[in-house]
Amino acid sequence: MFKKTQLAAAAALVGSGLLCAGSPAAAQDSTQRIEITGSATKRIDAETALPVTVITRDDIAKSGVTTAAELLDRLSANNGGGYNQALAIGDGARPGFAGASLRGLGSNTTLVLLNGRRLAVYALDGGGVDLNSIALGAIERIEILKDGASALYGTDAIAGVINFITRKDFGGIELSASARVPQAAGGRTSQASVTAGFGDLAKNRFNVFGNLSWDKTGQLKASQREYSKTSFLPNAPGGPFDRTSGNTIPASVATPVGVLNPGVPNCLPPSSFQTASTGACRFDYASVIDILVPQERVGGLARATLQVSNDIELFAEFNKTRTVSPFRISPTPASSATTFAGDPVLYPAGGKWYPKALNPATGLLEPGVLNHLDGSNAFVPLAGPIEVFWRTLDAGPRTNESTADQDRIVLGTRGTFGNWDYDFAFLRSTSKVTERYTEGQLYESKLLNSTCNTPPCSPLSPGYAVGQLNPDINPFGRNDAAGLAALRSALVLGPVRIGKSTREGFDGKISGEIGKLPGGPIAVAIGGERRTEKLDDQPLAVLNGGDIIGGGGNQLPVIGKRTVTAVFGEVVLPVFKGFEALVQARYDKYSDFGNTTNPKFGLRWQPTREFLVRASTGTGFRAPTLPDLLGQVTQTNTGNNYNDPYFEAKRGDCFTAAGLPTAVNTPQYCNAQLTVNQGGNPNLQPEKSRQATIGIVFQPNSDLSVAVDLWKIRMKGQIAIPDADALLEGFINQFLQNPAAAYDPTTAKLTAAGKAALQGNVTADGIFIDATTGFLDFVNARFGNIASTDTTGVDISVKGVLARTSYGEFSGGLESSYIDSQKQGGVELVGTYSAFGPIVRWKHNVSLDWKFGAWNTSLLFNHTAGYVDQGGARKVSPWETLDMSLVYRGVKNLSLRVGVNNLLDKAPPYSRQGDYFHVGYDPTIADPRGRTWSFGATYRFF
Repeated sequence: MFKKTQLAAAAALVGSGLLCAGSPAAAQDSTQRIEITGSATKRIDAETALPVTVITRDDIAKSGVTTAAELLDRLSANNGGGYNQALAIGDGARPGFAGASLRGLGSNTTLVLLNGRRLAVYALDGGGVDLNSIALGAIERIEILKDGASALYGTDAIAGVINFITRKDFGGIELSASARVPQAAGGRTSQASVTAGFGDLAKNRFNVFGNLSWDKTGQLKASQREYSKTSFLPNAPGGPFDRTSGNTIPASVATPVGVLNPGVPNCLPPSSFQTASTGACRFDYASVIDILVPQERVGGLARATLQVSNDIELFAEFNKTRTVSPFRISPTPASSATTFAGDPVLYPAGGKWYPKALNPATGLLEPGVLNHLDGSNAFVPLAGPIEVFWRTLDAGPRTNESTADQDRIVLGTRGTFGNWDYDFAFLRSTSKVTERYTEGQLYESKLLNSTCNTPPCSPLSPGYAVGQLNPDINPFGRNDAAGLAALRSALVLGPVRIGKSTREGFDGKISGEIGKLPGGPIAVAIGGERRTEKLDDQPLAVLNGGDIIGGGGNQLPVIGKRTVTAVFGEVVLPVFKGFEALVQARYDKYSDFGNTTNPKFGLRWQPTREFLVRASTGTGFRAPTLPDLLGQVTQTNTGNNYNDPYFEAKRGDCFTAAGLPTAVNTPQYCNAQLTVNQGGNPNLQPEKSRQATIGIVFQPNSDLSVAVDLWKIRMKGQIAIPDADALLEGFINQFLQNPAAAYDPTTAKLTAAGKAALQGNVTADGIFIDATTGFLDFVNARFGNIASTDTTGVDISVKGVLARTSYGEFSGGLESSYIDSQKQGGVELVGTYSAFGPIVRWKHNVSLDWKFGAWNTSLLFNHTAGYVDQGGARKVSPWETLDMSLVYRGVKNLSLRVGVNNLLDKAPPYSRQGDYFHVGYDPTIADPRGRTWSFGATYRFF
């Protein structure tokens, strides 16, 4: 039965989305009024018309996780479109960022708050709040408003609101520490936290407390897991899978008969080998990358509260986090495919490492290579500078390190005057991120001894012309001391990009009661805010000039500012006993996108003590982010490897029908990551949405509660980047014998009719031809209002006590989110791998708890549904894990915990995704650590 002393929102009955064992967020007496995320008015009964899930501090502890990002990854409502640390490996756009994605609608549509107020967006992303800036040690609970487009917090929260709530006051000292240790090597995490405070608001009229948290995640290499250690999988489910690179070591060489490799057949194992009996050496990049990022975070929170009088409270809050994340990927690929303007990488004639082979005609070692393409091993002479396709193994892995500092200060007052409550505050929040290169990245100008009209040279300098490699450098094997020194002289070391995001302004609200209806007092709230958002993302000279070989072009500054003024109101109308109407409205004025007014309406009907019906509907408005609008056009690459269809149509097939290289096979165009243009679009329009929910909550007794909420969100003009791989595959497939077939770059053959069309320079949306070569120039993947999106689903929550016995209390729960459909432009996305990951149909957590005296044992089953793999030819199996935890509280003020995640040590299901550096599995879905033991302790001094 619903009790007015119970503090929980919507799913207070069903518990958290993490462990399905949620509990009241705090104990309240029967007369104390409280405010719940999603409503601006305070009330005794916390069950509102809007669905809210609560994750308590105890839930966080039982999970064993150490970061907010990892915690929300487990949330059933968090689906495709988010961003975790693993995905940032090799992503130059927003290194170090982690974001949530409610309803599969992306991190830009999910509003993240701290104590009900906004934070600055991530400085190298500009679209979402970095979850790494939230130190879990200071968090008391998390409230997730799953009904989107909040009229109170911002109608840009189309997918919903995640509100991290810290402790408001604290006395004494509390120490906590934990560790997670994978059974296999790599990926260990540690965490420690201390909270201390003094003063009592009731007795001393003040309280001051602070929290200091530290956590560290260890490196996990791809080579430390069997399923991820190689990018060459000849026996993979669904057929051979080859993401090896033609930029290799020993370097391949362009010759009159094709691209040959002097290292065949030995190459340089284990990182370089032949993938076909008559093939060239290929570089296995996956063998040398990380799949989980080592990360270290230090966070602090300080809060002071002064009770000036019974009606006036002053408060100040300051928090700061620093997160350092190094990202390691494969050594630099150096060839015409990776220089800024497609210039060849040349090794000089007469260099001491110039390739030589036995010439049968003379019986001497002479400059040349053997022809392995046709298996004849015939001698092919070389003369003059030679073009190489090389991997700079001795320069080390390309390593960039992001240091993200998030600062936030809030100064405010709250209290009452008469029968009204008020809350006003000034907020300033900043995100500053510095990206630096620490290993493996190379100046193109220095490596290729470039010249220009006015040094220092970069590819954009007037008169820029590349030279040749230093002859001391050995592109055909490991380097000696002279070669290493020459490589080191070309390394890029130090800061390369500095970004700063700032959000500051004032907000406030007042709430109270203005009369009565048959069902009770009418509650009203009025509030507003004015905030200024600034972004200054500055790539330094080396990036600005495109002087990074393999760097994907030049990165340009993004500098912008906008001001938003908003007012909102709320009225709660208890029409009659058990029936309540909610009316909210918000007016926003954007300095760059005009005005918008968005209402929300809700109904709450409780015909009996055991049964409640709730419903809501509203509209949303999200302006493009500053980078969406102002970001300059830069270059990146496709995730998968492809054959340039124009190259094959005009120059010849890259591979034979058996998948063997032909004489025209060139790493720049064959089985290569092709060029993609990305960037902002000043012509973007705002996203608009309509959403609705309807649900029931049934609690026949204190031992059982069930909640079911159906929801629908319609977005118009959704802002997104097209999936470049999908655009290219769709374009190529129309020229194959079977247009429905997934594109396999090593075996797919263009039809004669297809080649004729491509020779005539036929194109499609997003496909552009190089006017000079006639081959593919780039695939366009700039931001756009790509489509309308309709998403529907249902949330199901169940919690109940199964039995109370002399052996303890047994209880269980279910927290589940089911997305029935998400259609974008009429195309169904649910259950398939689409742009950068899948939106899964079903995600749920099932829990079983046993409490016996001082002992509490939890068992949690996590299920993420399978989906159709990238390419559409096969299905990825569900990702399912079983977690256990045991908590002991038999000693006063001491809590001890031991647990195991992924108890059955299940490997991630196999996936053929090619959007990320990871091979063999999908990093958007699965955790690669395997069985992981966790230990934790908390002790409180009074």
